[in-house]
Amino acid sequence: MSTQLPGDPWRDPQGHIRELLEFAVPARLPEGFGRLDDHGGLAGSGAETMITARMGISFAVGSILFGDDDYAALARHAVDHLSRTLPSIVSGYDLCFTVAAAATATEAGISRADDLLHQAIDRWQRHFLISPDHVRYQASDTEDYIGVNVNMHAVEAMLAADHLRRDQRWARRALRLADTFINHAARAAGWMLPEHFAADLTPLPHFNRDRPLDEFRPYGVTPGHQLEWSRLLLELRRALGPEAPDWLGEAAGGLFDAAQRGFREDWGFVYTMEPDGTPVAEVRLHWVHVEAVASAAVLAADQNTEAARHLDRYRALAAGLFCDTEHGSWHHEIGPDGGPASTLFVGKPDIYHAIQGVLVNAVPAGQSLAERAELLSSGIPAGA
Repeated sequence: MSTQLPGDPWRDPQGHIRELLEFAVPARLPEGFGRLDDHGGLAGSGAETMITARMGISFAVGSILFGDDDYAALARHAVDHLSRTLPSIVSGYDLCFTVAAAATATEAGISRADDLLHQAIDRWQRHFLISPDHVRYQASDTEDYIGVNVNMHAVEAMLAADHLRRDQRWARRALRLADTFINHAARAAGWMLPEHFAADLTPLPHFNRDRPLDEFRPYGVTPGHQLEWSRLLLELRRALGPEAPDWLGEAAGGLFDAAQRGFREDWGFVYTMEPDGTPVAEVRLHWVHVEAVASAAVLAADQNTEAARHLDRYRALAAGLFCDTEHGSWHHEIGPDGGPASTLFVGKPDIYHAIQGVLVNAVPAGQSLAERAELLSSGIPAGA
């Protein structure tokens, strides 16, 4: 499939999001959704929980943004598949995205999404949310490991559920996680966020040292997670309203500033680095760069002058490096020669991060993708 993109995603966010959604339609399988290749064809034969959940979020956003029944049907297809496979989900990462997909689809009015949300939250609470201070990486507790990545996506899912429920229960739970990993662990490390912890929350600075290119648990500090957390903290502050502690804004700025140690002018962000900023994995990934745009947009809207100074260069670099105006969607990885690479990612597995970055940039003031899609569809100006 070849899809011509309409140009600058930052100037025409709705047009760009529609093109991304159309690129992703062939990912639909009889059961769930699969990964896509560079040209928008199926890269494999089987559905994956994470991909299905991310596609469910994306098509639910499309349904809200465009009022499109076809996108609603695709979101429901994701909901149906996740409902059938939910009892077998053992990955905390997969379940976080399932909760986020169910909450987003419920806001979009997708049938049976609310049932999925209730069931997914029940499984989350019984197997993953055992402690108020962190989320398990796996349903079983056989590994002496707690990961920041899954806890970050848990905060993201909690914010989506909170926007739907409007009772601040999930926002308060998200604050406990943020307090553990950001207000304490990241603060103690000078805002260079440790990624890996033992079960007693002792940092594991050498974890996966021999796996610097691990997709979910790489060794070192991850600038993309620093940036993503900085945005989530301000979204959490928005959700909490007057209850929000002052440290959320301070920490958002601290994480953003520390992430700059992994940035090179006209080159971009490394995947991982040592705490002193020395690069570890020098691959360039699209999700890191769209998170940079999203984070800078949210912080700039919050009057952070440093983020505002970086925003235009982040937009230009992200679009220039990763947007594929010939075949559609975004390259997931760029190699040393400036062309597509496949060290971590083969093809263009999904559209979730690209849609998120474009939508957050267009509507910085929001706490969930569903809320931002609602605002953009009602006429909030792009880049506001």
